[in-house]
Amino acid sequence: MKLQMVNHSFPFNLSPFNLKKSSPGLFGKSLLVLLATLGLSTLGHAAPLTLANLPLTIDGVSGGTQTTESCGSIPATPHLELNLDRASYLQAMAETMGDATLWIDGPLDFCVLRDATTNQLSTAGHWPEGLYRIYVGDRKGQNVDFTLTVSP
Repeated sequence: MKLQMVNHSFPFNLSPFNLKKSSPGLFGKSLLVLLATLGLSTLGHAAPLTLANLPLTIDGVSGGTQTTESCGSIPATPHLELNLDRASYLQAMAETMGDATLWIDGPLDFCVLRDATTNQLSTAGHWPEGLYRIYVGDRKGQNVDFTLTVSP
């Protein structure tokens, strides 16, 4: 797969998903987002993304090896880590086929199921300050391509 940020393209496989910044930014900011996405930082440890990195879109594959009670199977590592330094209004939406779910692990642990009427998989509201780990799971244990968008 290919990792893309802003208008810069990286032709080598760096990640199990694609990350595309939804608005233009400086190269340095793009590099920090790239490092955070790869689980690196200038200090040599994992660095979650912040509000400054939003909006963003991630392409990946749902499901995984871990099982949750209500959200089906999720991967061992989150598709996205987001650290909120203040309470914020956020929307998370996944476009996918199958029986995908959103498991949001953080100050408000919750599972989002696809709306039976609209067939949409999304949540929006005020999220308290804290670290969030977002997983795209699958209730049937399948692995299906998805596009996850998180925006303020």
